[in-house]
Amino acid sequence: MILPSPKPAFLALALWLSALGLYVLSGNGYAGQIDLSTHTIYYSAFPSRLIPTDVAGAHRLRRADDLMMVNITVQKMNEPAEATISGEVINLLGQIQALRFVPIKEAQALYYLSEVIVDERDWLRFKIRIEIDPELDPYEFEFERRFY
Repeated sequence: MILPSPKPAFLALALWLSALGLYVLSGNGYAGQIDLSTHTIYYSAFPSRLIPTDVAGAHRLRRADDLMMVNITVQKMNEPAEATISGEVINLLGQIQALRFVPIKEAQALYYLSEVIVDERDWLRFKIRIEIDPELDPYEFEFERRFY
């Protein structure tokens, strides 16, 4: 399901994602990049409260103190690429939560977002599975993130 959004929301989302990049670079967020032979995968995890209210409303995203977002973008030759993304997150107690990624398509961008409910000061291990081409094996990776 691709959520429609008005054009002003695209500009707001683009500006917000740029600000998110600065937040991550400052050491307060978590982001990574994986370079494959044909594709590049960008991923991040951040508190949902960082999403501005108007942007969240335009894209039907929830904001809450106990809610984190996982953002994944797949690109092929610097252009958005479609993928099937799934995963799970495991906390320190071994509790597993499935990740349901929703694609958000904008004029020149495609993002996959998933919500994660967290407890205060949680340490989470994310296991992500990305299917870029149905004829190839999915790409799997893991990352950890501590939330305060």
